[in-house]
Amino acid sequence: MTSVNISEERIVLNLTSPRSKVRICDLNGNHVARPLSETITSEHYIEWMITNNELIDLIRQRFTNEEIRNLIEQLEQITISLKDSNYSSRAAQKTVLNETITDFLIYKYEEIFYSFEKIIDETLSVKITFKMGDYTLAAHMFVLIKINSPNITLTNLNGTINLNEGLGSGAKCTWNPNETKIMDIAKALAHSSENHKNDIIVLLNSIISD
Repeated sequence: MTSVNISEERIVLNLTSPRSKVRICDLNGNHVARPLSETITSEHYIEWMITNNELIDLIRQRFTNEEIRNLIEQLEQITISLKDSNYSSRAAQKTVLNETITDFLIYKYEEIFYSFEKIIDETLSVKITFKMGDYTLAAHMFVLIKINSPNITLTNLNGTINLNEGLGSGAKCTWNPNETKIMDIAKALAHSSENHKNDIIVLLNSIISD
């Protein structure tokens, strides 16, 4: 089953897999291992790891050529690159616990990294983290939707999903963000790096019809 379905009317995010690009997480970013059965509360978020192609598909279906050109102009004015900051690095820290199991020494490893988060409204935010790819740090971009947001509908095979219960079989989120919210998401993601911003602009130019 596809994790994300985008149409002119709505975005449908399937919530049943703990390993897909759409997952349930808590305030600290910990992912829910069993979303179908684990109790979901108002403190949980829907985490969508959004791609450029999904963003462009969303804009293509919702925006006029004039609106796309306006967005391109706004993106071109962005001069901040999060990747160039001191907080885009990732490093491991090793600690000796002075404990053993038989002849094994026990060490604790912690990865230190940072995330860049922008609040769009009280139930919607964007998060960007950098992870090591094959040769360099790559931006991983997430849209976070508070699970009790009044702007989404949660349903499963039995109907509406209530908070403080498991999501159940066939769980999905239906969301219909307006153009302003989509523009805010696009502008936030364009801050990842200069190259990423330019990639988005190239894709936007490619969907403007003659």
